[in-house]
Amino acid sequence: MKLALLATSRSGHNFVADMIESWLSDVKIHNLENVLPETLHQHDIDGARRVIVIREFKNFLASSLKALNIKGDTWDVNIARKIKAYRAIKAEIDEPKYFGFFTVIEYDKFVEDQEYRKQICKELGGEYNEDKLGIVPNEGNGSSFDGFMYQGVGHKMKTRERYKEILNTDWADIYNRLLDENKDLWENT
Repeated sequence: MKLALLATSRSGHNFVADMIESWLSDVKIHNLENVLPETLHQHDIDGARRVIVIREFKNFLASSLKALNIKGDTWDVNIARKIKAYRAIKAEIDEPKYFGFFTVIEYDKFVEDQEYRKQICKELGGEYNEDKLGIVPNEGNGSSFDGFMYQGVGHKMKTRERYKEILNTDWADIYNRLLDENKDLWENT
């Protein structure tokens, strides 16, 4: 089975991909990280099952800023590109134009809710297991907050509380400004 996985970086999609691979023995995942939906035609996804992974914006933003801090990247250009990709993917979920029929995986719910994972597994036609539940994927250099400190017990990371942790860093003012500038991405969620 060919599966096209559309997500932003720092969305948790590598963890989701690992879980899907453990459920579907014959899956080949085409990772479309930070691909804008309007450019999907440039990628070989014909005949692929289509999945979009989305993370709650506040935690996505916190993890993105923290990851930029680790890498030492120029934050303003890089974060603007990531927010643009997040906005485009969210718009595709809300009003599909480019990706066709797809399954949406809400990362935050996926991490915490076993029944939700089972539902997604069933929808994809897999055989449910939790073999990869505690694994922190190598792709993406692990967690932007914890690295590989929780390897084997990744489910114990507080990935839904990154927005709280970023407020205790030098990124707090920038984080709050970006939240304010992008209220439409989080205010009613």
